Amino acid sequence: MAAIVTAAMVASAATGTAHLPPGILALLPGALLWFLCGYALYTLAFAAAGALVARQEEIGAVIAPFSMLLVGGCLFTFAAVGPPDALWVRVLSLLPPFAPILMPVRIALGHRAVWETSVAVVLLILAVLVMVRLGARVYAAGVMRSAPRIGWRAALRARP
Repeated sequence: MAAIVTAAMVASAATGTAHLPPGILALLPGALLWFLCGYALYTLAFAAAGALVARQEEIGAVIAPFSMLLVGGCLFTFAAVGPPDALWVRVLSLLPPFAPILMPVRIALGHRAVWETSVAVVLLILAVLVMVRLGARVYAAGVMRSAPRIGWRAALRARP
């Protein structure tokens, strides 16, 4: 993120368009917190998925659902800019897989209620905590196996 911000500032200064919108600096700490929470959620999910495979070639198939959620959230962001108050945008911005991506956009556009941000934060933190527990369980069951790929159900049912 620092590299992107630095590159944007250098490009902006080089082209003479170094004007920042009012209030943008106040949004940066919140955007960083959303990024860190989203990073934690997806990192834990990818780590758990990676523990299920026995061979490196299998990793793509196992992480595909999480990759689709992440890319889908980014695509929803482009669609959400038009109608930021639409019901589907409001609902998706509360759900943990999409909240770290959609909620900062809604906050920046000024189209969110304070309670929506609070609910999204609580749900995201709960999702991270749940993913820590599930990820640890899946990791413990999957990483110690030398057999072929283990499924999600088998990993969650295994005794650590």
